[in-house]
Amino acid sequence: CMLNIEGRLRRRGDAKTRVLHVAEVLAGTTEG
Repeated sequence: CMLNIEGRLRRRGDAKTRVLHVAEVLAGTTEG
């Protein structure tokens, strides 16, 4: 899951996506 998100961010490279990525990372870490 995390790899997919990172891949999308690297392809886009937008600041907005980075913020969303951080939120997803935190949520993913919480879930496990």
